[in-house]
Amino acid sequence: MIVRRRRGAAVEDELVGDADRVGPRIPVSLGLAFISLGVFFQSRFAVDTPVWAMITAFCIQGLGTGLAMMPNTLAAMDSVTANLVAQASSVRSLNRQIAGALSVAVPRLRVVEASGVEPQLAQAAYSQVFLIASLSAAAAFVASFWLPGKEETMRLRSVRSSEQHPGLVTE
Repeated sequence: MIVRRRRGAAVEDELVGDADRVGPRIPVSLGLAFISLGVFFQSRFAVDTPVWAMITAFCIQGLGTGLAMMPNTLAAMDSVTANLVAQASSVRSLNRQIAGALSVAVPRLRVVEASGVEPQLAQAAYSQVFLIASLSAAAAFVASFWLPGKEETMRLRSVRSSEQHPGLVTE
């Protein structure tokens, strides 16, 4: 199942290509919408959910991941001055690692706490955790509208380029 999620992300990595054409706002917003939708579908999984429905949900989430992650990283790196890129990259990496650990540990605590020994309670807890994750992705979708568009991205890159190469004239 995870392979199918990665395939969706790989397809989108190819489709997104260079986000310079549209800026990061559009692909990140679309990606977060797909992530929210895919995770919402996962919140509806039950013991009798068909495999094709699971694969579809995983591919939708993977599609969103491919759309959102690369342009989001580029927008973050474009927003810092050239002399702080290394530090910003380190902080972003650390943040991603901590968020990844917490996004596994905290929901797992909720599932363990709620489930006890009954499978129905475990299923309900998993559904609740995925619904909360879907709502979190939807909130990130709303926040993504404040990402820079194409013009602002090109302006930031021009400023960063002139910082790195002071004698270079850019358009």
